[in-house]
This record gives sequence, structure tokens and C-alpha cells, in this order.
Amino acid sequence: MKTMKKLIYTLTAIFTFSGCDLLDQELPNTIPTDEAIVDRVSAEAAVVGLYNEMQDGSLYGSDAVYATELMAKNMKAVKFQAVWQELGSGIVPSANFHVEDSWIAWYSIVNNANNIIVKVPELNDVSESEEAEFTGTAHFSRALAHFELLRQWGEYWDNTSEYGIPLPTEVATAPIVTPRSNVADAYALIESDLFKAIDRLPASGDPIFANKGAAEALMARVKLYKGEYDSAFYYANDVIENFDYDLQDDYVDIFSEGTSESIFEVDFTQQDFSNYTFLMFGTEAEIVMTDEAAEMYQSNDERGLLIENIGNFFRCTKYGTNQDNGEGNAFVIRLAEMYLIRAEAASRNNGPTTGLPDINVLRARAGLGPIDASSVNSLQDFNDVLTREARLEFPAEGVYWYYLSRLDKLGEVLNREAFRRIYPIPLRELNITDDQAIFQNPGY
Repeated sequence: MKTMKKLIYTLTAIFTFSGCDLLDQELPNTIPTDEAIVDRVSAEAAVVGLYNEMQDGSLYGSDAVYATELMAKNMKAVKFQAVWQELGSGIVPSANFHVEDSWIAWYSIVNNANNIIVKVPELNDVSESEEAEFTGTAHFSRALAHFELLRQWGEYWDNTSEYGIPLPTEVATAPIVTPRSNVADAYALIESDLFKAIDRLPASGDPIFANKGAAEALMARVKLYKGEYDSAFYYANDVIENFDYDLQDDYVDIFSEGTSESIFEVDFTQQDFSNYTFLMFGTEAEIVMTDEAAEMYQSNDERGLLIENIGNFFRCTKYGTNQDNGEGNAFVIRLAEMYLIRAEAASRNNGPTTGLPDINVLRARAGLGPIDASSVNSLQDFNDVLTREARLEFPAEGVYWYYLSRLDKLGEVLNREAFRRIYPIPLRELNITDDQAIFQNPGY
């Protein structure tokens, strides 16, 4: 993969499927036929293209993270752009720019992955090990994109629900409509892709590339959302105990990129930069931390050191502080989440206090004492502890919202209707399809 790493910085002009090109299509899942995978070089460029598409500003380039932070009231919009104001209010219309653009960007990844999965096995100049790594990366990327789509637009908490997501698996060379699946089928494809990724990807490596550890970590997350707690515990425990990941001794060191705590991160450079610092540290900041989120830290909690009062606003500094420097990576999966997954799975299977030791590991790293087990007498008590610790551990990483959504806490914490735990299907998609193929989520 060393050659591939060089390609990330040199092949941006010839990526097989440009996300920008796809924005001009009627549907997000088409590719031009003259940009097919025909040899090893174009196959490798297509794989690099998957990572490039994850850098999209609508996805891990900032917006997918900041959108959920706004909805969870960890962040607030301080200018008047409708897209941020709508997300911050929690009353998100189906024509919201982020909702529309991120849907397209996720499906751009899906279509690129489909092309790699179909075309690479047909090539004669690709070795067996290269084929395994290329297709393994594609299966991981498709699983990641489909899971993000499911937890943002589908009723992921109900395996019997008809409100899943479209699951295109063929290479689309012309605009087509893929009907919405049910939730069970969405989980089945996501898990199938992850099993293939686990089988084919290298055991370890630079966290800016997919590997077996990242695939197992994503599987742990998927199993938790699906409510399969034995499996969630198994995969989270395997990642913690049997891979070369370690928690950093100091919380602030996590964000120096490529540490032993990082499982999967999206790489940004001066050539391929993110919008994290631009949005928060621009000449006129657009998004900042809420006072509530900034002031929830105890004075000795090291996690609060990365939230500072700068220019009369609280701002998170984990991605840097220079609006013109967008090199800070996006941390998609890190080891701390595996501790929370293992903690939750244990508590749901064996009683509400059994997960506290893993939570206390993170608290100890932050400089805090343990949670008193006598204060946790029910799963509700445990869920309250878990949600609070997720908020403290992952500010500005797009994690806290999904704890509120998954644990059905929108009414309790944000005073919102439960249906708003997912986005509406984008208006653009409804306008170019029919109600039988892609239908709106309940409540919208």
C-alpha cells in the first residue's frame, strides 16, 4: 500500500469516480462508462478514489461530523446559513443542503466500491494479494457508507422495519432507481461486506487505510446498533485485546494523527484539506461549541483541555486552530469507542454495573475517579452514565448524537419527537423517483 499512499497525493485529477462529477448526475449511483477499471493502475486509482471520496466536505471533510454535533447541541451555528441553523434547531427539512448532498456523497462511495468489487477480479495484471486488498477495501468502504446511510436515514433500531435504505450492488452506467430495502436486508449486506473485508484485508497498518482491525471495529459498532450484544462484545473485545492498539496515556496526544489509539481515520493534507478549522476558526466562525458542552467538564478532566474560550466563543482545538490549515485528520473509529461498546454489551447481558470498569478506564485516562457502582442500579442509570461519558470523550467527533438517537433519548435530553432521530429522505430523491421506490420516513 506504500504506492497507494503516494497516489493519494498525485492522482486527484484522475480518480476513477469523482464525487464532484456525480453531483451533476440525476442520481448518485452512476459512473461514466469511459472511466472503467481496465488494469492494475486504474484499479489502484479507483481504490485511492474511495479514500478521496471520504474526504468530501459533506462527509468526513467536516459536515457529517458537525451536522450531528449541531443536532445534539454540542455545537451551535453563529452565522445565518440556513443549512446550519436548520440542523442546530433539530427541525431538519428534506431540502436541507447537507441532507441532500451527503446522501449523494455516500452513494458515490458505494458506486465506486461496486465497480471495484465487480471489475478487479476480471483483471489479469493484479496479483492474488492485490486483488484481496483492493476488493477488501471496497467491501469495507461499501459497508461503512451503507451503515452511515442506515443510521442517518433508516430505522436501524428495528430489524423488522421496512424503512431501510437503497442497496445498489451493481455498477451503474446510467441513472437508475434502486428501491428502498428493509432494515434486515441492509444489515445483512453490511455484515456480509465486513466479513469479506475481515477475511481479505491486512491485519494491521497505517490507520488511514482499511485493515482487519478497522473492519472488526466497524463490525462491533454494527452489532451494537443491531442489538446483538454477544457479537458486539466479541468484536470490541477482540480489537482491544488482540490487535496492536493502545490507549494514549494523555488524551491530548490522540489527535497528533496515526497514534496507537487510532483504528481508522481519514487523512487530510494541504492539498486535500478539510473544513474543520475553517468552519470553527474562520475570520467569522460559522460553528462553535455550545456553552453547555464546553462547561460540562470537571476542572481536572483532561478532555476539557481541547475546548478553549477564544474570541468569546468556545472552540474545539483537536483539529488545529488555523483556519487556513486543514490538515487535521478525521477520526472515524478510535479505540476508546471499543471500550464503550464492550462496556455497554457487558452491561446489557450481565447487569448494569458490569460495564463500568471499561468506562472507568477512559475516566482514569482523563484524570477522573471511577463511577461509583452503588449509583448504577438499572440499565437506565447505566445508559445515563454511558451517554454522558460518550459526550465527554468525543466532543466534535460526531459520536454523542448517535448515543442520543440509538438510546432513544431525544425527548428526554433535547425535547424533540422520536422520529427526528434520523434525517428525512432528501427531497431531491423523492422528486426524481416515485413513492413505491423511495418513500419518506415517518413523521416527515
